[in-house]
Amino acid sequence: MFKAAKRSVYGILGNADMTDEELMTAFVSAEALINSRPLKYQSASRCDITPLTPSHFLHGELSLEDE
Repeated sequence: MFKAAKRSVYGILGNADMTDEELMTAFVSAEALINSRPLKYQSASRCDITPLTPSHFLHGELSLEDE
Protein backbone atom coordinates (compact mmCIF):
# COMPACT_ATOMS: atom_id res chain seq x y z
CA MET A 1 0.00 0.00 0.00
CA PHE A 2 2.89 2.37 0.64
CA LYS A 3 4.08 1.91 -2.92
CA ALA A 4 0.60 2.67 -4.27
CA ALA A 5 0.37 5.77 -2.07
CA LYS A 6 3.77 7.04 -3.18
CA ARG A 7 2.93 6.46 -6.85
CA SER A 8 -0.36 8.34 -6.60
CA VAL A 9 1.24 11.28 -4.73
CA TYR A 10 4.13 11.50 -7.19
CA GLY A 11 1.67 11.25 -10.09
CA ILE A 12 -0.36 14.14 -8.70
CA LEU A 13 2.57 16.31 -7.64
CA GLY A 14 5.18 15.67 -10.30
CA ASN A 15 7.97 18.23 -9.85
CA ALA A 16 5.67 21.15 -9.05
CA ASP A 17 6.28 23.74 -6.37
CA MET A 18 3.20 23.78 -4.17
CA THR A 19 1.74 25.68 -1.25
CA ASP A 20 0.70 23.85 1.93
CA GLU A 21 -2.93 23.95 0.85
CA GLU A 22 -2.15 22.46 -2.57
CA LEU A 23 -0.05 19.75 -0.95
CA MET A 24 -2.90 18.84 1.41
CA THR A 25 -5.27 18.68 -1.55
CA ALA A 26 -2.86 16.32 -3.34
CA PHE A 27 -2.70 14.04 -0.28
CA VAL A 28 -6.49 13.98 0.07
CA SER A 29 -6.80 13.11 -3.64
CA ALA A 30 -4.29 10.28 -3.25
CA GLU A 31 -6.17 9.02 -0.18
CA ALA A 32 -9.46 8.98 -2.10
CA LEU A 33 -7.83 7.11 -4.98
CA ILE A 34 -6.41 4.42 -2.71
CA ASN A 35 -9.64 4.05 -0.72
CA SER A 36 -11.66 3.58 -3.91
CA ARG A 37 -9.87 0.38 -4.93
CA PRO A 38 -12.04 -2.78 -4.80
CA LEU A 39 -11.30 -5.26 -2.00
CA LYS A 40 -12.09 -8.27 -4.20
CA TYR A 41 -11.89 -9.19 -7.87
CA GLN A 42 -14.09 -6.96 -10.02
CA SER A 43 -15.70 -8.64 -13.01
CA ALA A 44 -16.14 -6.90 -16.34
CA SER A 45 -19.91 -7.48 -16.40
CA ARG A 46 -22.10 -4.42 -15.72
CA CYS A 47 -24.80 -6.76 -14.30
CA ASP A 48 -22.66 -7.74 -11.29
CA ILE A 49 -22.92 -5.88 -8.02
CA THR A 50 -20.40 -3.17 -7.17
CA PRO A 51 -17.50 -4.59 -5.14
CA LEU A 52 -16.86 -3.20 -1.67
CA THR A 53 -14.07 -0.67 -1.21
CA PRO A 54 -12.45 0.81 1.92
CA SER A 55 -14.49 3.98 1.26
CA HIS A 56 -17.70 2.03 1.82
CA PHE A 57 -16.53 1.21 5.35
CA LEU A 58 -15.13 4.67 6.07
CA HIS A 59 -18.24 6.55 4.96
CA GLY A 60 -20.87 3.90 5.70
CA GLU A 61 -22.65 4.21 2.37
CA LEU A 62 -22.25 3.79 -1.37
CA SER A 63 -21.16 6.82 -3.34
CA LEU A 64 -23.57 8.27 -5.91
CA GLU A 65 -21.61 6.84 -8.82
CA ASP A 66 -21.90 3.31 -7.36
CA GLU A 67 -25.72 3.31 -7.17
